Amino acid sequence: MLHAIRELTLSGVRAALQNVRRFRVRFDVVGAFPNERRARIVWAGVRKGEPAFVDLAETVRAAARQFATLDEKKAVLHVTLARLRDPMTLPRNDLEPSEMRVDEVVVFESLPDGKTTRYEVVERFSLTDHASSPERSR
Repeated sequence: MLHAIRELTLSGVRAALQNVRRFRVRFDVVGAFPNERRARIVWAGVRKGEPAFVDLAETVRAAARQFATLDEKKAVLHVTLARLRDPMTLPRNDLEPSEMRVDEVVVFESLPDGKTTRYEVVERFSLTDHASSPERSR
């Protein structure tokens, strides 16, 4: 049963991502979860919202909502830089802006592994260079 639900979810995500275009993001800030005063996870992110990422996150969530209850927190565009064993105050940092091309979505499964968590790739979804739409096919 779980395998069938997983496959339905993945096929929904696959279909939803067919017309999502590749995009670039510009990382320009360092932050922390849950916050900078009690950092457990240090990340690089973006100061200004990235519309392509917001659209991508909502596309994936809409497909997944058909089969699962989701945490509806705002999606945060970031790359994890470090996981800290003990919380600490994050020192003030300036980040030299750096761009990255987003050309695929990777679905991971998180699995307990002793005192930590192991992440396994379930499936990779390549994004396209150009979205197909009725307007584009004319």
